[in-house]
Amino acid sequence: MANITVCMYCDDEEEYVIKEEPQHIKIRDIEFDTMFKYAYCKKCGGDMYPSELGLYNDLQMFDGYRERAGLLTSKQIKDIRKKRGMSQMEFSQFLRLGDKTIARYETGTIQEKSIDLLMRLASNDETFKIIQKLNKNR
Repeated sequence: MANITVCMYCDDEEEYVIKEEPQHIKIRDIEFDTMFKYAYCKKCGGDMYPSELGLYNDLQMFDGYRERAGLLTSKQIKDIRKKRGMSQMEFSQFLRLGDKTIARYETGTIQEKSIDLLMRLASNDETFKIIQKLNKNR
């Protein structure tokens, strides 16, 4: 399947190529290097902006920060949630967060350290059971 999106230079849907390029990032007080993916029109060589690459680059950036800040990455959060057999909303409610909070963390939003700790506690079987008991009346 070809990669196709609208090229603003050709003013038509065109096929594009993806190239990885290094980026230097600074988020809060942490600087690091990562690789972003960029799309270029096969016909004219102009920049193209398929949404999936924007999402990919966001995750590269935010997970890069998380790793260096000692926080769970989006994949680690998803793995904890799946280990518990919960949807994003169910896991959010289980942790007494807003309904969309876990969905945001899994797609890039950087969690606070206190929420990170709470998710880590939910990954442990014993503390998971304690949280379950505390939520029993909910």
